[in-house]
Amino acid sequence: MEVKPPVPQIPPPNLRDFRDLQEWERFHRTLPEGDKAAAVAEHFIKSDSVARSGESYHRPGHVPRLPDEWKSEAANLWRKLEEGAMQPPPRDDLEGTSDHGKTILSFWIATGRAFALGDGVILTAATLADARARVVEALRLTPSITAGGLRDLLRTTRRYAVPIAEALDREGITRRIGDERVLNQP
Repeated sequence: MEVKPPVPQIPPPNLRDFRDLQEWERFHRTLPEGDKAAAVAEHFIKSDSVARSGESYHRPGHVPRLPDEWKSEAANLWRKLEEGAMQPPPRDDLEGTSDHGKTILSFWIATGRAFALGDGVILTAATLADARARVVEALRLTPSITAGGLRDLLRTTRRYAVPIAEALDREGITRRIGDERVLNQP
């Protein structure tokens, strides 16, 4: 007779705010990979005690938000991201601008308000959507674009153009062929 290891017992979540949600997600990530973790998550989803949006878990009907006392910090941080547009300050600088900068950025990334592209580049969803639209439009007019062409098109530097190009590749919008990007035609 085969003895199977016990499935961890998970207490029902008591999610009051974003900090509780972070703790729940940290706990969930410690579970075994594969079917066991999926089965545990599915159990809570089916019991209507947890809902899932993308990679985030939350109470059904809950709209995540930052604590009210962080509003001023969040507004200043958001202003820096928006003012930077295609050339925002590096992630480390943004995280260090306030006591809760790291948590605020993580919250925006988890909720899709901002995107971490790699190499410390964070863009607002609107800025990334603008870049996406401009690249698609350009690639409909020309067969390919280089990193330098993308840099010029987006009026940014190579430091930002390359992570944007890589993000569009991951999304399946573009595909890299050598030193150029082409529109990904399925």
